[in-house]
Amino acid sequence: MSNKITRREYEHLLNEIGCPVSDHPYYGGRCPYCMVDRYGTWLRNNDPIAFNVGFNETQQERNYEQNQMGMDR
Repeated sequence: MSNKITRREYEHLLNEIGCPVSDHPYYGGRCPYCMVDRYGTWLRNNDPIAFNVGFNETQQERNYEQNQMGMDR
């Protein structure tokens, strides 16, 4: 079973989670109100470096979890 996530899936994951408080416009963040529900899409288009950093961290976490599960067997 592969535990890989694609960039598209990561974008959808961020869209489901929503905008973090630090980027929320109500609290002075940089994400516009119209994109709060599509934060993953906004981040991918407007801050690709942050998007890629988060994507790579998610990949590493999933690989670590998969390796830990393999070691338990």
